[in-house]
Amino acid sequence: MLSNVSKLDFDDFVGAISGLICAVFIVLTSNIVIGIMLGFAALVIGRIVSGDIKRLNVDTVIIAIVLVAFYAGGWAI
Repeated sequence: MLSNVSKLDFDDFVGAISGLICAVFIVLTSNIVIGIMLGFAALVIGRIVSGDIKRLNVDTVIIAIVLVAFYAGGWAI
C-alpha cells in the first residue's frame, strides 16, 4: 500500500501530505476509518491554513466533518 506514495503529486503539497497522512495512519493504526478521517481532516485544514480555500469543494468539507464527528462521537470501531 505504501508503494503508491511515490505516485503522489508533490507539486500540490497539501494534497500530497494529506494522502501521505492517510496511508501512513491506515498502516500504523490498522484502522481504515482513522486513516481516511485524518487524511480528509488534514486536507481541509491544510487548504484553509494555506489560504487555498478555492480548491476545496463542499463535498470534501462535508465528508471531513462527518468523519471527524463519527470518530469523536465514539462510533468508530
